[in-house]
Amino acid sequence: MLFRSQHHARNTAEIRFRRLADASPAMIWMAGHDAMHTYFNASWLEFRGRVLDQELGNGWTEGLHPDDHDLCLETYLKSFSARQPYHMQYRIRTASGEFCWVEDAGAPVFSDSGDFEGFMGSAADVTARRGAYFTPDEDSVRMVFSLTERERQVLVLIADGRSTK
Repeated sequence: MLFRSQHHARNTAEIRFRRLADASPAMIWMAGHDAMHTYFNASWLEFRGRVLDQELGNGWTEGLHPDDHDLCLETYLKSFSARQPYHMQYRIRTASGEFCWVEDAGAPVFSDSGDFEGFMGSAADVTARRGAYFTPDEDSVRMVFSLTERERQVLVLIADGRSTK
């Protein structure tokens, strides 16, 4: 009877968690002990413009930008194998069909008895925070190229926060 009671309590807690997660504006996901994603909340699905069945397992990786795909999966799987938290940024296709930058953080989940159960994480759209890249005008480019090689090296060091010594 105790096992049934614990099982019921766990199911109730999971239902309550999913309701809370679906009400959250944060994009939340969960993965099982096999690294396959088992849950995405409503905010994630809305952001991606897909249904849960399309994202489950490795379905979510279909939206990764080709330039970010390998590093994203490598980071996730290395952290998963090591049972260590991770934090990364990558581009993923949104409901509009465009790629946006997301900041994704995941952490291992352990049972009360210390058994590894999987990972849980959240993601946020950080496209606006990354800002547009600076595109110099023609005069700025001409000015930089008029500097000597050493002057350009010093300029880079100053931009990195070094002193002029």
